[in-house]
Amino acid sequence: MIEIHAGKTAARIINEQGLKPELFRSFLGASGGPKWFTLFGLDKYLFGEFFKGRTQQLNLIGSSAGAFRAACFSQNDPVAAITRLAKSYSETRYSTNKPTPKEITQKARALLEEVFGDNGVTEIINNPVFKSHFIVAKSNGLVASEQKALQLLGLTKSYLSNRVHRRFLTKQYGAFYISSTKQ
Repeated sequence: MIEIHAGKTAARIINEQGLKPELFRSFLGASGGPKWFTLFGLDKYLFGEFFKGRTQQLNLIGSSAGAFRAACFSQNDPVAAITRLAKSYSETRYSTNKPTPKEITQKARALLEEVFGDNGVTEIINNPVFKSHFIVAKSNGLVASEQKALQLLGLTKSYLSNRVHRRFLTKQYGAFYISSTKQ
């Protein structure tokens, strides 16, 4: 039911040693919106059984939905956390087909409160094995506006700037890296 693609060296190691948790140092959870639901069962197995009892550090790297998943995996009970995320995410409803940014923000905060509870953030920061690393994008200038006309103008500027050279986009967008690893 699962297909594994590996390079020559990785395939050789897996063939010789088997597919063991110790072989992994990083776990990448990419963005993808609600598509992560297809990985829900695998996530519960990986962090409820496969990596259970692990003592070697595992770096969990994620953006968007992948960041939410990494945050769940770094909590003391990762299966309960990812289950709370799935339940809360799937039950989120908006008052209209076109919710306001304010309503979306309120729903997102409620989802975070449900997933993290009282101790989730502390558990993530203090987890000695599962280290979360989040990649976050930020819009600046016109593209950050909540007014649609200004956003459109900002996106047009982005398009034109990108046509000239990608480096001209740096003032409009920023990327941040947030890590639970204590330094």
